[in-house]
Amino acid sequence: MHPVRPIAGLVLLAAASAASAHVSYTGRDFIINGTFDGVGTYTLNEQRVRSNYGWADAADADWGDSHRGRFLRFTLTEAANVTIDVAAQSGAGSVLGDLIPGFSLYSGVVPNLAHEGSDAPGYVANHPGFLPTSPYFVENGSRVGDKEGAWRALDSFWLGNDAGESAEVVHLGHAFDGNGIDVSDDGVTDLVGDGNPDGRVTAQFLLGPGTYSVVVGGASYISQYTEDAATLIANRAFSASITLAPVPEPETWALTAGGLVMLALARRRRQTLA
Repeated sequence: MHPVRPIAGLVLLAAASAASAHVSYTGRDFIINGTFDGVGTYTLNEQRVRSNYGWADAADADWGDSHRGRFLRFTLTEAANVTIDVAAQSGAGSVLGDLIPGFSLYSGVVPNLAHEGSDAPGYVANHPGFLPTSPYFVENGSRVGDKEGAWRALDSFWLGNDAGESAEVVHLGHAFDGNGIDVSDDGVTDLVGDGNPDGRVTAQFLLGPGTYSVVVGGASYISQYTEDAATLIANRAFSASITLAPVPEPETWALTAGGLVMLALARRRRQTLA
């Protein structure tokens, strides 16, 4: 059985300071920037995401704003069982510790400094006619404008940067903390959470070799309408970790299956003799 080995020496995506609000994975590669604790777990601590509603808002009909999510990444060189865990952390200063975490897992990464909006040609090229040209504003209680319509928490989505580069990340799964979310405002729970509102969410995935994005955000849909202006876009602190476990090779499965068959035959023989 071979251990799971991540690619060493990945080239990180660099972020220009002038556009730091756009998507960047710099400093958020689990395997390069995380701390290895000796049991196959890689952790990123003291991460920040702006708002407590970003993930939930990205799960509704008009999707969400990528600036309200934090993009993380990792690369596998072979198949692995991957456990992803995201938890709220105690905040410091202006950083709050009340995040209700949700995350989505995607295959692939988006280009450096990608963002949504009518001034991002890579984005517009893949969202023809979707966005209004107005800025981000509130109309009749609904948040509309060119910051919506990008991040899809429940499906694949495209993002591009000002250089015209664009890419799609392919949705593989998601999970969020809490009992459920009503994203259609009809009093009915549309999405079911982990059932344990404790500021933490964990999910497992069987993944093949490749590079993956984990996008984290807040799962409190209602907070975008109930919080005051300062709290609405305040940074929330969280930790995120991935735990890798190797996938048994075919011969291991064969030995295991053979052993189970032998046990079943032995049990049947004893029952026959009895």
